[in-house]
Amino acid sequence: MPQVADITWLGEDENYGEEGGPRRVKWKNITFEIGKSVTVGDPHLIEKAKGSQFFKVENEREVDKLPEPEAPPVQKAPHKVEPKKA
Repeated sequence: MPQVADITWLGEDENYGEEGGPRRVKWKNITFEIGKSVTVGDPHLIEKAKGSQFFKVENEREVDKLPEPEAPPVQKAPHKVEPKKA
């Protein structure tokens, strides 16, 4: 069964987010906001986060199905400009 864990980004120091620093960070295509946990099913990322002072790993468990990956933002294609006819 796949393993998942809830990972929380703690920020870069106690006051970093309050001092105008970034409120979120992207790691392996997953966006973490300060203080908000994200359920992650990547075993390598879970192990790396355990060894980082900037992340808290909680609630490791086995699941039947991994969570859906975060969808990238939708971007509209630029409109096509037709060349002027002579």
